Amino acid sequence: MKRLAAIALLLLLAGHAAAEGARLELSCALMQSCAPEGICETAPGTPADFTIAPEGVDANGMGRYVVATDGTDAQAAGLSPVGPFAWTDADGARLSLVLTSERTALLTQQPADAATAPFVDFLICEITL
Repeated sequence: MKRLAAIALLLLLAGHAAAEGARLELSCALMQSCAPEGICETAPGTPADFTIAPEGVDANGMGRYVVATDGTDAQAAGLSPVGPFAWTDADGARLSLVLTSERTALLTQQPADAATAPFVDFLICEITL
């Protein structure tokens, strides 16, 4: 039942976010950060906030978005109004944000330096349209 409620909420968010000029505000807290070997570090409550605004999307919400986080904006590609969203930050790291439910998200980060391992952040979020 919870899974159906989560899917319904994501569909509702998609409908609202597809409206021209609509944007998602995510106020998140980092709960865990995990390396490829499965080693995770707990980081309870570390803030991670995102604003995601459509910039050139089709009727299904696929297209260009602007992701603002930590005071910087980046051009992103989105597959729908609720993601996933992919972009490159100022340091050249590749990031991808996936909303996994009405309150959770995953942020993958692949640093530009090939010697640095990628990692996945598990987030708890409040989502506002």
